[in-house]
Amino acid sequence: MSLYQRQQPLPPAAKPYPLSPRASFNAQTQRTIPSFFLSGSGLVSILALLLLLGVFLPLSRPMAALFSSSSVDARHASASRWKDYTLARAAAFAARNRTVIVCAVSQPYLPFLNNWLISVARQKRQQQVIVIAEDYATLYEVNRRWPGHAVLVPPAPDSQTAHKFGSQGFFNFTSRRPRHLLHILELGYSVMYNDVDMVWLADPFRYLEGNHDVYFTDDMAAVSEASKSLSRFTPSREEGTDLYMQLHDFSSSDRRSKEGEVHSYCKPLLFRYVDLYLLPQAAFPSGGLYFKNASWVKETQGMHAIIHNNYITGFDKKIKRFKEYGLWLADDHTDESPLGQTEKRKRSRKLQQPITFNPPPISLPSPELTFIGGTCCASRFALMALNRRQPQLPAVAKHGLLSSRVSSQGITRSGLLSVLALLVLLLLVFLQLPGRRPVSALLYSFSLGEVDEVDEGPVSRWKDYTVARAAAFAARNDTLIVTSVSEPFLPMLNNWLISIARQKRQDQVLIFAEDYATLYEINRRWPGHAVLVQPAPDSQTAHDYGSQGFYNITSRRPRHLLDILELGYSVMYNDVDIVWVADPFRYLEGDHDVYFTDDMFAEKPLNHSHNLPPPETDGQTNICSCMIFLRPTRGGKKLIRNWIEEIRKQHWSENAKPHDQPAFNCALRKTAKEMDLHLLPQAAFPSGGLYFRNADWVKRTEGMHAIVHNNYMIGFQNKIKRFKDYGLWLADDHADESPLGQI
Repeated sequence: MSLYQRQQPLPPAAKPYPLSPRASFNAQTQRTIPSFFLSGSGLVSILALLLLLGVFLPLSRPMAALFSSSSVDARHASASRWKDYTLARAAAFAARNRTVIVCAVSQPYLPFLNNWLISVARQKRQQQVIVIAEDYATLYEVNRRWPGHAVLVPPAPDSQTAHKFGSQGFFNFTSRRPRHLLHILELGYSVMYNDVDMVWLADPFRYLEGNHDVYFTDDMAAVSEASKSLSRFTPSREEGTDLYMQLHDFSSSDRRSKEGEVHSYCKPLLFRYVDLYLLPQAAFPSGGLYFKNASWVKETQGMHAIIHNNYITGFDKKIKRFKEYGLWLADDHTDESPLGQTEKRKRSRKLQQPITFNPPPISLPSPELTFIGGTCCASRFALMALNRRQPQLPAVAKHGLLSSRVSSQGITRSGLLSVLALLVLLLLVFLQLPGRRPVSALLYSFSLGEVDEVDEGPVSRWKDYTVARAAAFAARNDTLIVTSVSEPFLPMLNNWLISIARQKRQDQVLIFAEDYATLYEINRRWPGHAVLVQPAPDSQTAHDYGSQGFYNITSRRPRHLLDILELGYSVMYNDVDIVWVADPFRYLEGDHDVYFTDDMFAEKPLNHSHNLPPPETDGQTNICSCMIFLRPTRGGKKLIRNWIEEIRKQHWSENAKPHDQPAFNCALRKTAKEMDLHLLPQAAFPSGGLYFRNADWVKRTEGMHAIVHNNYMIGFQNKIKRFKDYGLWLADDHADESPLGQI
């Protein structure tokens, strides 16, 4: 309430220090503390400030980033965090309608970046921009001024010089471009790429007619006819990705003398496989046409969308030409750039700059606290309340902490104790103790209606939560631990999670929910760690191995894994009937594409081969599809695509009851020579048929086990009983160790 009350002036003190060693004072004086900060209004103001900081700062930038523009030490502390910022997280942050606008820039070209950004901002498209920094100085500077919009893909080439067209440095930059574009396409986003020596005069997106794979412009200086389509046939959207994969392969090979050679190599690929669309020259002229043909410019006035300042070499020459044609905006219009003012202007307008909370890489995807335009509206409102003088309100009643006449000289002892009690309560609530969810997660789950709002209401917002956002939230070191589960198996999920939490890996877990009840329940208890990929199969029953329900769920597994790999993450998949007894990541030696386990129950020697085992007498291998680790390499993706294809060939029936594991083995055999495979040691990853049926082997390999799989047993209750018999059922007595709590 003190935020809204005008304080009474303090009476002048008779002496600078009114208390003396021999002073005698009455009981009323004894019960007051003559300090402004311990006055009623002062204490409540401090209390309100602590509350605001405790609630809103966890939802916005870290403290060091908040003061980065004014503190050198804080700036360096915050800047170093951007080294681990990934392209996947940047794309998830910047994308609007699954579309991003991308440029690549090094530090010498920051003035051109600013000029281009001003023109993009005039078309209200700046929030879709991702700046791929080609050096750490650019990464830190752009993210200091505009957090979240710059990312660096290592290794960073030497970029301290404004390299001219045709130079080695110029090639080093431009040859990285297709790799950046391929990464974004594999993340599932549409992308517009611009060089920074461009200026937007109108919104170019209105010219992207139809639904073609690739839109491009003619770089010739000669006047050509109007827009025309070069469409051959319309394949799947993967063709656009395939184009950039081949472009990247070529530019990474030894055949890379000139960028034009890459274009010549890829031209036949364009015509044969991709649905192309040539954008109209009147809207997208080359620099050779726009700056050298005044009559054409006059004839097409009002049609131009993007002007490219090419057909000229040299940093200063490009700026000079932009200035001559009125297209250099970076001097007089920098207040329109999201990067802010130049240093000179910034000092003169310092007090006019709004205080904004720009987000770091995505944390929790709260629809109610969406960062739009780089500003968290909730946080901005809180700061406005602190900075504005409120009109005087009537005195409050005596029933609260403050009496109707608050003394300006002190607060009673009971009032002080009440304030201290409230402060202690705040510390207990907002202090992040070990094992507690962060404050932002608590607030987020409350905002979703954590109490009595499961079927309808705010919790339904999780329906729009995507794999890309969930992966960006849960990944650590670009690695995820994934499982899929339906509601009847939640106790088994909890048992698995407890064993992972004991290895300090639970934050990396992403759960593919196979029904909405599971999606809502997990995200209610542990926000952000569950996602559902539609359509959700019927999963209200604990399906037994070999049943159609079991097949419907497990056949979706490779599609989930492919989604993760195409986002650029490494992924470990586990079934939920697994228990970790040690950290399995220590066994992922080398840099192989795929790591897998043998599902046989026969003993292997401790020093067995790590190659794919030879087929059995029936010509089949028996590799387990319930524990796999994959890297996002071409080999890893090829295996999963083949697995999906093998599953498509299968049709479940009462007579033929297929499941995903034979299809996985078939895909392995067909692609084994095209990827780098690694069989994990049997002593660390035994099948259930070996671990639960060979006590002598278990004793001989004691201390070597990492993951125990409860297979070679059918039936939900039978699996639980066996886990209990072997002391591996943790969900009853150790639920407090699970991020889900008691289920």
